[in-house]
Amino acid sequence: MLFHGWFLCAFFALFFISFGSANSRVFRRLSMATYPTIYVDQSGHGNFSTIQSAIDFIPSNNGNWICVSVRAGKYREQVRIPMDKPYIYIKGDGKRKTTVVWDSHDSIATSPTFISQADNILVKSISFMVQETNGFVFKDCNVIGTGLTYLGRPWREYFRVIFYNSYLSDVVLPLGWNA
Repeated sequence: MLFHGWFLCAFFALFFISFGSANSRVFRRLSMATYPTIYVDQSGHGNFSTIQSAIDFIPSNNGNWICVSVRAGKYREQVRIPMDKPYIYIKGDGKRKTTVVWDSHDSIATSPTFISQADNILVKSISFMVQETNGFVFKDCNVIGTGLTYLGRPWREYFRVIFYNSYLSDVVLPLGWNA
């Protein structure tokens, strides 16, 4: 079952190379070569039942793309990708179908829902939800893709979003948010 989804991942690689940002260093290594897929499914029909256990399974200093396909559901966990695990493509079943929720209030350094310290990480079709009242921080990120989009407006009292030392490509409309 590990290699069952190679076609979808290979198709995505071709699609992104054809239509994505031409100057993005992150995706230069993608090619039509097949790469393994690890399945995450809470119902027990995948290789793992948590996203973090799938990340932990990937070898340190990995030099090849690995797809982590996450089935629809609400995953109550913190997802942490350490610096020594690059080239991971995490793909959900849809941003309204696959969500990750983490409810920790310790500190900004230890309580985020999603932390990636590694280079060459791609996450698609997953929503990360925070139960905090203070917001989101995107640090050292590249926002690239196809089409056009607005930045989402934060909600709740005192809620904020910070893009720190990040690159926002021309897919983000400078008009602000669409209320």
